[in-house]
Amino acid sequence: MMIMGLVMGSSVVSMGYGFTRIENARHATRISQILQTEMETLRSMSWEEVEALVLTEGKASKFTVHFEGDEDRIRDLVATRMIVDTKTNMKQITLTATWKDSKHTSHDLSYATWYGKEGLSDYYTRVF
Repeated sequence: MMIMGLVMGSSVVSMGYGFTRIENARHATRISQILQTEMETLRSMSWEEVEALVLTEGKASKFTVHFEGDEDRIRDLVATRMIVDTKTNMKQITLTATWKDSKHTSHDLSYATWYGKEGLSDYYTRVF
């Protein structure tokens, strides 16, 4: 009986740990998709739009993330955008998201890219 109790107890603990890991992987996937979408939006902007974004919001700013439904919300999500001049006509854009899981453990995820005035991002700009 004692061995069976030990096996049952350890399996319950292992299942709890496994569910927490699944939750963290699901949240990291959702947030990486959000950051990728924001990054692609920034990459499709013209140089003037990126400059205007820096002037209106500053080099470091928070951006809002919206979720459909509330059944699996990510706790305390903060998403920030940092745009820094690295050299003439070149900027480094870093997107960072921090959040907490159900056990209130903090996690973060960052994406970074370089944006050139006449470089990789200059061939396509969005027009509204």
